[in-house]
Amino acid sequence: PATFIEIKGTTNKTAYLPGEPIILQLKLKNISQESRDLIFPPLIRIMQSNNRLIRSIPAGNNTTTLKPGEEVYCSVRWDQLNDQGQSVAFGTYKFYGPDIGATMEAYIALFDITIQPPGGLKEGTITLNSSQTTNGITITLERIRLSSSGIQIFALYAPPGYDFSKRDLLASVPLIWAE
Repeated sequence: PATFIEIKGTTNKTAYLPGEPIILQLKLKNISQESRDLIFPPLIRIMQSNNRLIRSIPAGNNTTTLKPGEEVYCSVRWDQLNDQGQSVAFGTYKFYGPDIGATMEAYIALFDITIQPPGGLKEGTITLNSSQTTNGITITLERIRLSSSGIQIFALYAPPGYDFSKRDLLASVPLIWAE
């Protein structure tokens, strides 16, 4: 099925506190070779990470005709309520927009956001200094740093024959950065 209107969405951040309004900025672009009529903002579906639909934000009542290559911008506000008007739980939520032009009802993923637990996420550093050797290779997990933007894991790799008494000569570096 051909897609006629490309839809892209963003928010100003990826993590929100409970009850904090979420503003979705949408860009709709006609990528076909013909002018297309468009109703906007489009229907937005919000799913929990288990793919359960929790909220449908209905399409707006604005209409326009987009020429080939033309774009329109709009915003949609989500108040963190489900379709029954109840506050949603903390966790990860996926936003979907319509695949405009598909012959069947289809939706494409726009982005994910996280609603943090009440009080936000705890930030800090956990110092471990735990080593494990397998097949002559030693990995030392030094510390884990937690922040609202991700997790940093600091580890030290020691090749076979490495002298740990000279460890101060080697600085540990972040091994993994996950968001």
